[in-house]
Amino acid sequence: MGTTDTPTNRLLIGYRHMIASRYTDQIQADAAQRGEVFFYIPSSGHEASALIAPHLIPSDWLHLHYRDRALAYARGVTYQTVFDGLFSRASSNSAGRRMPAFPSDRKLNIMSTPTLVGSNVVQAVGVAHTFKDEDASNSIVLASVGDGATQQGDFYEAVSEAARANLPVLFLIEDNRYALSTPTKGNTFYSLPDGTQATTFCGVPIDRVNGSNPIETDQCTQHVIQTIRDTQSPRILIFEVERLASHTNADDQSVYRSEADLKQAMENKDPCATLRDHLLEKGHSEESIRTLEEETRNELNSAFQAARRGPAPKPAFTAKRALPAQRAEYLGAEISRDLSMLEAMRETLRHQLKTTSNTLLFGQDIEDPKGDVFGLTRGLSGEFPRQVKNSPLAENTILGVATGWALTGRRPIAFMQFADFLPVAYNHLLSEIGAMYWRTNGDWEAPITLMAIAGAYRPGLGPYHAQTLESICAHIPGLDVFMPSTAADASGLLNAIETSGRPSLFLFPKSLINDRSRTTSADTSNHYVPIGKARVQRVGQELTLLSWGSTMPLCEAAGEAFAEAGINIEVIDLRTLFPWDEETVLNSVKKTTKLVIVHEDNRTCGMGAEVAASITETLNDPIQIQRVTRPDTYIPYDFSAQLEVMPSFRKVVETCAQLLDVDLHWEDRDEQQDGTLLIKAIGSSPSDETITVTTFYATTGQTVSEGELLASVEADKASMDISAPVAGTVAELFAAEGDQLAVGQPLLTLTTSEEVDNKPITAENVGIPILRRRRPSNTEVTSASSTRITKPIYLSNITTVLGARHLTNDQILQGHEGWDSEAIRKRTGIENRYWIGEDEDVLSLAVKATQQLLAKEQLDISEIGALICSTGTPPSMTPSLACRVLNELSPDKGEVLMQAHDVNAACSGYLYALQSAFDFISNAPTKKVIVITAETLSPMVNRDDPKTYPLFGDAATASLICCEERPGSIGVKLNRPVLSATGVDPKVLYVPNLGSDEFIEMEGLTVFKLAVRKMIDMLDQACTHRGITSEELDYIVPHQANERIIEAIRKTIHCPPEKMFNHISKYGNTSSNTIPIALHELMPTLPSGHRVGLTAFGGGFTFGAAVIEKQ
Repeated sequence: MGTTDTPTNRLLIGYRHMIASRYTDQIQADAAQRGEVFFYIPSSGHEASALIAPHLIPSDWLHLHYRDRALAYARGVTYQTVFDGLFSRASSNSAGRRMPAFPSDRKLNIMSTPTLVGSNVVQAVGVAHTFKDEDASNSIVLASVGDGATQQGDFYEAVSEAARANLPVLFLIEDNRYALSTPTKGNTFYSLPDGTQATTFCGVPIDRVNGSNPIETDQCTQHVIQTIRDTQSPRILIFEVERLASHTNADDQSVYRSEADLKQAMENKDPCATLRDHLLEKGHSEESIRTLEEETRNELNSAFQAARRGPAPKPAFTAKRALPAQRAEYLGAEISRDLSMLEAMRETLRHQLKTTSNTLLFGQDIEDPKGDVFGLTRGLSGEFPRQVKNSPLAENTILGVATGWALTGRRPIAFMQFADFLPVAYNHLLSEIGAMYWRTNGDWEAPITLMAIAGAYRPGLGPYHAQTLESICAHIPGLDVFMPSTAADASGLLNAIETSGRPSLFLFPKSLINDRSRTTSADTSNHYVPIGKARVQRVGQELTLLSWGSTMPLCEAAGEAFAEAGINIEVIDLRTLFPWDEETVLNSVKKTTKLVIVHEDNRTCGMGAEVAASITETLNDPIQIQRVTRPDTYIPYDFSAQLEVMPSFRKVVETCAQLLDVDLHWEDRDEQQDGTLLIKAIGSSPSDETITVTTFYATTGQTVSEGELLASVEADKASMDISAPVAGTVAELFAAEGDQLAVGQPLLTLTTSEEVDNKPITAENVGIPILRRRRPSNTEVTSASSTRITKPIYLSNITTVLGARHLTNDQILQGHEGWDSEAIRKRTGIENRYWIGEDEDVLSLAVKATQQLLAKEQLDISEIGALICSTGTPPSMTPSLACRVLNELSPDKGEVLMQAHDVNAACSGYLYALQSAFDFISNAPTKKVIVITAETLSPMVNRDDPKTYPLFGDAATASLICCEERPGSIGVKLNRPVLSATGVDPKVLYVPNLGSDEFIEMEGLTVFKLAVRKMIDMLDQACTHRGITSEELDYIVPHQANERIIEAIRKTIHCPPEKMFNHISKYGNTSSNTIPIALHELMPTLPSGHRVGLTAFGGGFTFGAAVIEKQ
């Protein structure tokens, strides 16, 4: 490359590359005949392109034709690479994903040749743009196509863009007279039907060279390339060659070419033979040339044999690069949320332009003064003139140029005026931008962001300025697709896209861009929404309502309407359509068993169908699914008809009511009386959400004539006058000058004697939904109550929280002279305990344990069916501690409904709560239960009583119980606990109310005797229910009351010490917490199949036992 050798040496080197390409054709033809390969593309006749390479420099870029193998060899592509591609080996430039003969080599600046011809030239123009931006650059781009590809629109757009921007591009047209079998002579822009040979095209000079003559090729291309370097302007070179072989091995050119034509071509147009004769004439010996040819054959054969033996590729099951580590979601500050979606996106783009000079904006009308059709980029081109550029009205140019920029390492953000125009350039999304990473095995990437306004729900638009087309775009394997519904989500997603390194389509709803009810704070640079993560807008448990984009406000309003009727539905904003958040949706539907999907795209093959299919494939439980979509038709311009066709508030509410078996009727809103005309605020464009009243020209009581000016308003894009539609009298003004009103909000009323001809409909007005639950019939009650499904029930995970103050025996006895730390240890086995700190109480411990459990299990509180809390120290009798925990964990929006109650069974409370959970899930096997234990006994110990003062500790635990085998650390199957109780004098074991002036009291000897006997009896009962004896247990976990009781039980039942769990020294007696704390420590260490007996005794007296089995 870039050699300064003599022409003769250049030709000799070029000859080696030319015959290497010719021999490659022969080798691959032989392999195909042997059945070793399926497909190849010959290059015979095009080999003189190798003589272009010496005139190129390393910083030049090439987008090659699929017959440019000789040029690729001359540029530095290895024989091994070509044959690896022929055999589709793992080491090929596509890892076996593409047909052979498509050059691509990032190290050599050879871009990935498209299969769909012509696309490469627009990308080449994009690369050349970057050279123009680098003022000192002397590089050029070579874009090579066949004569057939010059008929593609992409080619015309590329030449036009190169001419407009005066870019250093060499458009090399390899004219072999055939577009496959169709003759092209007289049918191209440079070869006209009347025989005229054009000399320019779009003002770009056209040169011609006999590409069958390598000597002429060398001389001509040297001149043309140097001219482009000197002028930094484009040129077209017609490279006239003969195709000496069929189009591919699947073609037979003798069908459409005469024998004489083929013979004449072989005898007179063979560039290899021509150059060989020339070299002999110039003094190279026959022997030296044969040696060169033999060496080349040997090298090719070695590479061929190596490729033959090469490893086969592994399939790739994704077309996208892996996402980088994503940040936590941040949706802005809670105060000063003043930025609309449009403003938030603009500020986000401004920050990206400011912080990264490689960020480039490209699209029609995005420069000032217009700054985009909707004003999105207004002000940005003035601030960043080198980074914000207008494009022509040419969608393929927008995406092709952006792709070229991306290939050079820039970060382009391309703009389509409307999503409706995406199909014009769909090939660039599907076959180029989306496929680039996959088809080059990650060697090339095109992380373009394409932004397009989308959707209906605005008067004055449709049918072709109102579509979303999200489903056909989400069908592109390598493309991320987004559609936010709020300003915060829009900003957060744009920031996530910036660092994703993946091609992205960002659709934003025109109906929401100026909606002041969906604003965010000014710190948009900090906003972040993880890609592929949905947002739960409202938490509920009776039905899942899923949507995105323009239809989200309909679903949110439906959620509010049902909430007012006491019906709790969960509303989810998908936000990312591909990849979509299957986990969040799946978990919600598991909980609700009902799903309504709302979107404005077509019903057939819409995104809703994908979601519905995935949910039904994954869930075994019966679920009900409905879709509210646009029928398979176009969006009408007439807005009243548009509202009938599109998803509406009414349709959403009616569909949900049907699934929920809810009675529904509508109350009308009577906005207008006879003889009175309501004049509403209107905007200057369909995107306006608000206006400001600048002037009132009429006053209350004033008589006005038809057409008379009533007011002037200022909208986002322009000022607008509002005139009287009929003659009448101004009855009432609803605003003052300077007020801001929502579009559609009443401005004034006119009384008139004329027949009122209402203005066109501008919004849905269906009235107020009145919703009422149906009461079930006796048959339904009987049927429901008799339904009981027997499934295994599991304890998945346990989390534990201890009081913040760790106290040893020595520490607790400070100030108590005469008390003996060692005596406490010998009498009770206790050496440590944990008491709550000043900022802790029983509620804070319970909430913390539950939060940790939800996080560990990756669950939301709304996915839980019941909270059962064992506590002897509740902060109040009403509300219960369980309800207080539920309140602390409930979201700000939406209502979480579930069973929530406390169990007071003292130290046996965990087993009592487990039995309640077991019975609940037996009747509702799809539900999950959290069992909480929470005890703070330290505030009630008598510090002057050495018998009780050292015993107790404070703690909380949370356990997840469900029918689903989850990958938790505990992982045990439950058997139903057996429980019992007996009444005794309260003072035998007495725990007062929390906050009273009383203390814990206990008659130690009485408690000891009864505890030992009852815990053994209950353990035997639990084992009998399981069909085993206590001797068959692998471990026994008794309530950790004190060591003497534990040892007495062990000795009575003759249990080996290693099978009796005892860690009383670590925590003291934490009441109902002791067993779950013990299981949290023990169960992760046990092998599968081990059986563990649990037994407990508590004040009252209460007692219980259970057998659990490690899974």
